Amino acid sequence: MSETGSASASPLVLVTAAGASRRMGTCKALLELDGACAFEWIARAAHAADPSARVVLVTGADDAAIRARAARSSERVECLHNPDWERGRAGGLALAARRFPRTDALVWPVDCPRVGAATIRALGERWAELGEPARGWLAPTLRGAVPARYGHPIWVGRELLSELGALGPDTPLSALRARAFPLAALETADARVLEDFDSPADLPSPGAR
Repeated sequence: MSETGSASASPLVLVTAAGASRRMGTCKALLELDGACAFEWIARAAHAADPSARVVLVTGADDAAIRARAARSSERVECLHNPDWERGRAGGLALAARRFPRTDALVWPVDCPRVGAATIRALGERWAELGEPARGWLAPTLRGAVPARYGHPIWVGRELLSELGALGPDTPLSALRARAFPLAALETADARVLEDFDSPADLPSPGAR
């Protein structure tokens, strides 16, 4: 694990894991789910979809604990600490945009960790088909859901991501989505794109698939 400022041609996966997890009561990034913690689920899926993927955990409140687990994990991840994490998630993404300039990113909330590698691969292929638009936004949507429901992770174009710095750290991602072009979606049967592990009641039962 390292913290680095160089851009990379490899797919960039930004895992938002900076919050204090007050409703959950414990660090979401370190939640144990069938033998692996949440960020390890994400890293495994990302690397299964593309072995060259660069997985960066944007940390905040639990930076030390996440770094300690990452250091002994078999998964290849990096950590980028946002010291102003309390001001909002957008601030961490803006920090990442400065650290990895001119780079599109797959933004992946750590509380939606179980999306499958096939879904990630399909999102990457669709992003490439769109021409990797600098101001683009691509989100998965659950096939057959009425009304349409959009989930995570999402591809965000490099120019659009860079605008977060000017919008402020408390800017909701929906405000960034409103500035996107094109605004695209990928239908999937993977219901896990809609998971949101916000409190203990949201967690799957042990062994649930």
